Amino acid sequence: MTNRSLARTGGLTALLAVVLATGGCGGSPPEQQREQAHAQAPAPRPQVEWAAGVCRHLDTGGAELSVPELDKKRPDTARQQLVTFLTTVDQRLGSVESAMKRDGAPPVSGGRAAFDKAMANLDGVRTRLAAATADLAKAEVTDQASLRRAMREAGAPLETLGGYQGPAHDLKTQVPELKKAFEGNPDCVGSDGTVPQGD
Repeated sequence: MTNRSLARTGGLTALLAVVLATGGCGGSPPEQQREQAHAQAPAPRPQVEWAAGVCRHLDTGGAELSVPELDKKRPDTARQQLVTFLTTVDQRLGSVESAMKRDGAPPVSGGRAAFDKAMANLDGVRTRLAAATADLAKAEVTDQASLRRAMREAGAPLETLGGYQGPAHDLKTQVPELKKAFEGNPDCVGSDGTVPQGD
C-alpha cells in the first residue's frame, strides 16, 4: 500500500492534514530565507518574540517526520508501521504542547483566552489520535481487506479534524495582534504557513 492509497482511507486523511498543520512532513524552509528575513526585520516586540518561539517549536516537532511506506506483502506489519507512526506523531504533538505551555500565554490583550483555546484544541487532537492508535494496535489484521477495515475504524475518531490547522492558526485567527506577530516573522517562514515577503 502506498502513501497515496493511505491518504484515501477515511479519517486517516485528517491525520495527514493535522501532521502538516503542526509542522510535520514538510521539514524546515531553506535557512537562507530566514537569514534574509532576519536581516530585514525590525527589532522584535515581545509578542513577536513569543510567536517566533511557537514557530521554532513547530519546526522541531515536525522535523524528519513522514508517512511510512507500508509493507504491501505483510498487512499486519503494515498495521504495526502505522501504529508506530501514529505514536510518533502523538509524541511530537506532545512535545509541541509541552514547550508552548512552558512558554505560557502570549503577552497581548486576549492572549490567555486564545492560548487556552489553542491548547484545548491541540489536546483534543491528541485524545482522538490516542484513540485511533489504540484501536489500530488491537485490530486483528490478516490480509489487505482486514487492514483497510482496521484503518477505517481507527480513522473514525479523526474524521472531525479535517479543518484543524494547528495552534499557530488558532492563535492568529483569535487575536489580530498575534496575526501580525506571526506574519512576516523571520522565524515563522514556512513553519506556520507564512511565506517570505516580496520586495
